[in-house]
Amino acid sequence: KGPGRFDWTYAEKKLKYFEEHSGDSKWIIRVRLGLLAEWWRHQHPDDVHNPPGGSNPNQSLSVANIASSVWSEEVCGLIREFTTWLKSTRWSSRIIGFMLNAGSTEEWLIFDTGDTYQGRYQSAYTREFRKWLKARYGGEASLRKAWRNPDVTFDMAECPTGQTRNGSHIWGLYTLRDPAHDRPAIDYYSFLNQTLAD
Repeated sequence: KGPGRFDWTYAEKKLKYFEEHSGDSKWIIRVRLGLLAEWWRHQHPDDVHNPPGGSNPNQSLSVANIASSVWSEEVCGLIREFTTWLKSTRWSSRIIGFMLNAGSTEEWLIFDTGDTYQGRYQSAYTREFRKWLKARYGGEASLRKAWRNPDVTFDMAECPTGQTRNGSHIWGLYTLRDPAHDRPAIDYYSFLNQTLAD
């Protein structure tokens, strides 16, 4: 309902229904984390798809940009609060696990694949990619050496576009990358894979 304010009414209704109709079964709870409430969409417009004033401003629920560290931190807090609440319910002994879903088709894939292949990235991607590069290389001298670019900085590094971005994809021209020439794309894919796995 707002920062640190949760309403578990929907979950309680579902759990009561399961209790009445599922005998003595055990449950794995599927939690869809990618959908965002309207207040979150307005508070963090750079971290959602369909931000306020976007292409579909009447949409009541937006989808998270799952590469966003802001979203990740807050959704982890949500999960902690939810599991704490569940432990206090009469159904806690029936719950044997959780299936956490987000992203495109709820499979932890980025939502705007088509846009990113064309080089259109939401600001969250660039922000998070730059943070990842700082952690990966430590200093700009290391980044410049790896990227073979004497002018690149952490504050100016961009997510790769065009052939640099698409070449190694299964729909691209080839599948292997030359680290001497394709390091920005290699780093982008490594950033994306590690971020989504985390």
